[in-house]
Amino acid sequence: GINAEYGECLHRFCEDCISKALRLGKKECPTCRIKCNSKRNLRRDTNFDQIIQTLYPNLDEFETKQEQVVNQINKAVNLNQLSKSVEEGLKRQKMKGKKQRNISSSEDGNSSSEEGKAIGALKKLAKSKKVVKEKVRDKDKEKEKEKEKEKENEEEKEKEKEDERDLDKEEREAENEREKESEKEKEKVKEKEKEKEKEKEKTNEKQSETEEVETQKQEKEEGEKQKDKEEKEKEKEKKEKKEKKEKEKKEKEKEKQKK
Repeated sequence: GINAEYGECLHRFCEDCISKALRLGKKECPTCRIKCNSKRNLRRDTNFDQIIQTLYPNLDEFETKQEQVVNQINKAVNLNQLSKSVEEGLKRQKMKGKKQRNISSSEDGNSSSEEGKAIGALKKLAKSKKVVKEKVRDKDKEKEKEKEKEKENEEEKEKEKEDERDLDKEEREAENEREKESEKEKEKVKEKEKEKEKEKEKTNEKQSETEEVETQKQEKEEGEKQKDKEEKEKEKEKKEKKEKKEKEKKEKEKEKQKK
């Protein structure tokens, strides 16, 4: 759409045109010259946008066609050619006037009237020539102003591009710093994991050492128990042998007594 905007004076303009006028020209309305300090004083006119969209649904195509028609008219009516033709006409009138003065030296009354007409025509042509030259000058000035405005717009665009580049650089630097910080954090996490693994290994080693000590203790205890059992069994065997010997002695003594 055209994005129409209006100010306090209710004069409507295209968004691009009024922003360009406020940026490059005076801070005022181009129609009534009321002060308009910035774009904040403007308001969006959505109703007007809707009307234009209903009247001209293909606004871009209409504008391109209109520009083509204007260019054709400008080519057909070339002011430079018109000024040249006016200059040639003035030269011809001067030559005709000189010829008429030489021929009609005897006829004073008629020549004076004809000379007056020629002078009037020459004056009219001179005025038209001045008007044309002034128009050409005005158009040249307008073209120069447009060129200056285009240069200013290009400079502003370049500044905006530089600002965008600076912003991109700052964003890239910030991203790089973030990546570095994230890498540092990852390294810290890895170091912590390594420390945890080392602690786990140490705890496992301690556990294995304690288990080995306990197993050794258990083995010692079992060996001692087995030794005790063996000693007890040996003592029992000794006692049994003694008892048997004593029984045998007693039986022998009894037999001797019987005899």
